[in-house]
Order: sequence, then structure tokens, then C-alpha cells
Amino acid sequence: MTKFSQNKSAKKFNLFAHTNSGFITSNPDIETTTHIFAYYTRGFFKNINIFTTVSTPKLLNRADNQSTLGDRFFYGVDEFSIDPSFDFIVSTITTPTQIIKSYLPIKDNLFIRGEKKQKLIKNYFDSLPGDQNITKDYYWGRIIYDRK
Repeated sequence: MTKFSQNKSAKKFNLFAHTNSGFITSNPDIETTTHIFAYYTRGFFKNINIFTTVSTPKLLNRADNQSTLGDRFFYGVDEFSIDPSFDFIVSTITTPTQIIKSYLPIKDNLFIRGEKKQKLIKNYFDSLPGDQNITKDYYWGRIIYDRK
């Protein structure tokens, strides 16, 4: 589809809808599939600068964590760091307009799931000061900072 659109000089990507099977089934803890509904029109794609980081409580070696975290966990990350004072894996996506942080509680290289996960996220999010430029998404364990 992308190649066909390029051949027709339709390089502008237009996102119509974005869903996720975890949201549809009301279960953020299952392995999910993302559904993207979009189309191309004539025009040019605007390249935006996006930077991704992941911070973990300890060094996570890709080869040693295939059976627990899975290989997809390591895809598309610009920078890894370690923060041993924190029992969350924190992934951060920085764009020109937002900073999006997702928090995944982890213990013994396994993600904490279900009610225990939701409680840990709620306790942490509720300890943060409120701000008019912040959105706390308790369901997905995500905080969105709007940048001005």
C-alpha cells in the first residue's frame, strides 16, 4: 500500500482510527494487536522527530530475556538506561508536542499483571503532583505530558 501510494504521489499519511485488542477486550495485560485505519492522499509526509527510551530496574540482556519479556520488547528503542531505585520499566516517547511515559511494574523479570499491577500504578500516579498539562491514564499505566 505504501509503495502504491508513493507511485501515485500520495505521500501524506492520514490516520483515521487506531484501536488495540487489549482495549477492545478490556484487558491491558494480554498480548495485544494494534489496528490502524488510515489512508494516503496527495501531499507530503511531514517528518516529525520522535525519540524513544526505556528505563529498567536492572540491566536486561536481550538474549537472557527472550522467554520472559519477548523480543518485541527490545524493538524500536533509541536508548536504554537503568534505574535500580524504581520497580517499573518506563518507556518514554518524546515528540515535539508530547512526552508519553508508560509504566510496567516488574519483579524477577516478569511483568506484574491484573489488580496488583493496577494498584501499583494507581499508588504511584496518585503520588505525583497534579498539573494542567498532564493526563494520567490509569488503565494503560500511561502519563501524557503536553509540551507547549
